[in-house]
Amino acid sequence: MKTARLSADVVIALARLIWPDFVEIDGRVFLVAQYSDLKLKELRAQGFDETEAQYWMNLFPVEGLLGDEESLQPDHEDEFAAILEHSWAAKLAADYPGRRFMVKTARDGDVGDVCVVFTNEPV
Repeated sequence: MKTARLSADVVIALARLIWPDFVEIDGRVFLVAQYSDLKLKELRAQGFDETEAQYWMNLFPVEGLLGDEESLQPDHEDEFAAILEHSWAAKLAADYPGRRFMVKTARDGDVGDVCVVFTNEPV
């Protein structure tokens, strides 16, 4: 099997995406890479409850990560999203034993965007 050579930055970024870091704020868990105090305050100010704010903060779009649309097979984004869904669920279980998380792939039916997202019930 021949492997393509990738830069160290790309490999590390991919590893952090597949096995991400999390931060817990007020009993809610967020992706470190997506979290900001300002964004959370803005979502709350728009009237989102805590679960909704967590959902939108953790919503991670997969489209665009895998190159241009012409070179993608139809199921590549779905396959990558499924890998993220399973790896994030495993990482959340490892980092927060005994806690329950909903990790899922979400698809916008109108435009076909594929995203991965998770939420949890606060402690």
